[in-house]
Amino acid sequence: MVKLLHVIFYALFVLPAASQHVEAKADMQVLIRDFFQVSNLATQGQIITLELNNENDIETGINKEIRSNLMVTSTVDYNLFARAAFPVFYNQQSRKSFPSSVLMLEIINTDLSLNGTAIEKVLNLSTLNQPLISEGKPLFKNAIDIRYSIPAEHTKEYLVKAGSGVYSNTIIYTISPQ
Repeated sequence: MVKLLHVIFYALFVLPAASQHVEAKADMQVLIRDFFQVSNLATQGQIITLELNNENDIETGINKEIRSNLMVTSTVDYNLFARAAFPVFYNQQSRKSFPSSVLMLEIINTDLSLNGTAIEKVLNLSTLNQPLISEGKPLFKNAIDIRYSIPAEHTKEYLVKAGSGVYSNTIIYTISPQ
């Protein structure tokens, strides 16, 4: 009988205590802040040069594609804009100029539109922000390829009349949350 009481005691009190475990909890949060950034990758410290070299360039226009021109990272939906710093491309030596509006910008990596991002063209660059990307979706270090071009009608109307030389301006890219 005593042995039976030891077995019952062992089964009721010792075994459950040995098989039970003790837990501690720690609540945790991951805080993701709104973050968006654009940087000029391909041309850091370099100048993008469009060259008008011959009659064919005048007749067909001129363009240059810059792969990985910009790098965009964003944790939120965003818009990407482009604008000219000055209303004209200016030649310091001759003091001649032609309007910034001759320049057209176009994003050429079409994979961006697969996730619902709207890709826009800037047909006539101005000093006002113009959309290159509307409704951009969050992404990490996505390279943006851009084609810079001056169509034939502008090479004939403005560039030929401006004369030879180097004409400069600055393009400013701005990213903002939606």
